[in-house]
Amino acid sequence: MFAKRERVSDAYNLKMLFKNAGDLIAGIIFFILLIIIINIPTTGFIGYMLFILFGFGPVLNFFLAIAIVFNIALTGHYMAQLHYDILQYDK
Repeated sequence: MFAKRERVSDAYNLKMLFKNAGDLIAGIIFFILLIIIINIPTTGFIGYMLFILFGFGPVLNFFLAIAIVFNIALTGHYMAQLHYDILQYDK
């Protein structure tokens, strides 16, 4: 949906980015804290249990790959939401 409505070059509009820099920094710091809060109990605990049960192997590698893909998808969604909430401007 983001690619259909917006242009990629809008992400490099420095005037708009510097105008809203405080809100962006606060949003990114909140997102980093959110990722830490989500990953410690889920990925940390489950990954540790899989390591204890199976050691380094295909089960742990599969779980870590899924966790990384989930975090990348979450980051993309949150950054697009920041664009809609904070960097909204009239065209």
